Amino acid sequence: MLRALTTWLYDHDPFAMFCFEKPLSRIRTSVEKGNYFEGLIHSLLLENNHHTVLYLKPDSELRAREEAQETRRIERLCSSLSPQELEAIVRETLELKKRQQTPDPPEALSKLPMLKLQDLDPENKHIPLAIEEVGPSKLLYHDLFTNGIIYLDLGFDLHKLPEELLPYVPLFGRALVEMGTEKEDFVSLGQRISQKTGGIHPEAFSSPLLGREGSSAWLFLRSKAMVKHGQDLLAILKDILLLPRLDNKERFAQMVLEEKARVEHDLVPSGHQVVNIRLRSHFGEAFWLTEKIGGLSYLFFLRELASRLESHWSKILDCLTAIKERLFARDGMVANVTLDEAAFVQFKPLLKELMETLAEHNHPPERWNPQPPAAPFEGLIIPSQVNYVGKAGSLYQLGYEFHGSALVITRYLRTSWLWD
Repeated sequence: MLRALTTWLYDHDPFAMFCFEKPLSRIRTSVEKGNYFEGLIHSLLLENNHHTVLYLKPDSELRAREEAQETRRIERLCSSLSPQELEAIVRETLELKKRQQTPDPPEALSKLPMLKLQDLDPENKHIPLAIEEVGPSKLLYHDLFTNGIIYLDLGFDLHKLPEELLPYVPLFGRALVEMGTEKEDFVSLGQRISQKTGGIHPEAFSSPLLGREGSSAWLFLRSKAMVKHGQDLLAILKDILLLPRLDNKERFAQMVLEEKARVEHDLVPSGHQVVNIRLRSHFGEAFWLTEKIGGLSYLFFLRELASRLESHWSKILDCLTAIKERLFARDGMVANVTLDEAAFVQFKPLLKELMETLAEHNHPPERWNPQPPAAPFEGLIIPSQVNYVGKAGSLYQLGYEFHGSALVITRYLRTSWLWD
């Protein structure tokens, strides 16, 4: 939605950013004529004399000089003012602060447009859903207008994995799209994904189950492509699922170090989220899993994994291979498609064909033993000037039953009451 501001702020059509088909068609036509991008590079880069070379050099004394300069400027300004002018500045400043801190009167507030309860539709928006069994797999279909784009999610039940393999899941998901296949290296695969699709992204998902113990836990491959590239998308997914290249130790080691650096970097700016995930892990299997594959436990796993990559690579490769063999089977698989009906009629047989190419391993669900990662009270030292403190308890253990009003209440607390 914010893309509309790109044009709207300058009195142009706010919907222009959403109408990509005509500009894209013009580009395709120009590409077919030949040398389109080469011409742009030649005219806009190679022969473009309008350029700026900017050097950024660190200066440890810059802040002190700027503060001294500001102090001298204020002193000169004050010396040029009469006592009456200085008193006027003080008086106006106090008046400004008073106006800023004084609540607006009701008659002024009433002039602001307000969204009222009766303006909201009391019924949830209905999203069409059709469920079809494809052997032991499920196909979920949403008949919605998508402007010629296929949205496809392939999900694989993480309960097929034993507990010791769970921390590998985020890295395994990345490996599928970043380590290549038996047909092509990771560079060629990445180019193919970029050329034929709008992206293929792995995502681990876990959620509590309503009214019962356990969790819903999945590894999704989320993808999208134009309708005319639907067959290309499925061909790429087939290669990723059936022929992934998992034995490139150097590439995998690079991914481990990148992942470790990312999680370590996020500790400070996202400390509140780290605390939240850590606390939630005490209250159910789904939250325990989230912490195990995305919290501090995951960071500790990455550090330990990085230290034994060289000495234990064969065992690590066995773990990745075991995940592939257990996950990528027809039982415990779900496909979720959002597309208009006319296009889905053409896409559905191709998708079913892909689903039927997977093996029919019948691995029973594993029984996990969720244990909180640490004692109820713990402290962690990080290089930050901000302290992130959290406290949690289970309302359900006190007899609470979920009601939708809780979502409104918590949002109000986060965005208003705690700040006022």
